[in-house]
Amino acid sequence: MRLTAAPSGQKKIAPGKEQGGSGIPPLNQPKQQQRHASAALGHESQNTSSTEGAKETAQFPVSWTRARLGEVVAIKYGKKLPTAEFTESGYPVFGANGIIGTYSRYLYEERQVLISCRGAYSGTINFSPPLCFITNNSLVLEIAATQLVSKEYLFYALQTVDKFKLVTGSAQPQVTINNAEVLDVPLAPLSEQPRIVAEIEKQFTRLEAGVAALRRVQ
Repeated sequence: MRLTAAPSGQKKIAPGKEQGGSGIPPLNQPKQQQRHASAALGHESQNTSSTEGAKETAQFPVSWTRARLGEVVAIKYGKKLPTAEFTESGYPVFGANGIIGTYSRYLYEERQVLISCRGAYSGTINFSPPLCFITNNSLVLEIAATQLVSKEYLFYALQTVDKFKLVTGSAQPQVTINNAEVLDVPLAPLSEQPRIVAEIEKQFTRLEAGVAALRRVQ
């Protein structure tokens, strides 16, 4: 992590308005987009009957493993940054679910996988842009085991896991580091992860092209 001053001439972003800056679809995209990630990650839902009702399980290739999120990443809160300290130009500031302004310094040189941790967007998985200040409304997942997982694969894998116990609180939803650390993540072999990511992004591209075509004929 680096804290570096911004050069002059950076693009100005209106403070207080979140803008997607990752170039990768976030978790709150339509459900059919999320299914692309599940399919490419090898999920094969199998319904089994019992006296207690139907039960759905996910099957993975034998070469895959499973790990708790805290075993493959170091989870940290972003840094608090009051909006009064935003600058007219500089580096993007990532809030709970997108870019909310600019600041004279950045915290992370490279893109980071994030989990929104406060408010209505709690539990949303995001990807920050490079050279970005990330606020404490997001958890930063710093890859600790690079031999196990890539950032791009982790981003999509987290969209498929069960997050039922991740978000707590009703009046003010939140995600804590303790809750995030125990998320169960499916891990494909590192050599297969680029192919899986490429397949997911190909499906997103096809979907976006279809939506654009529908808009043109309306």
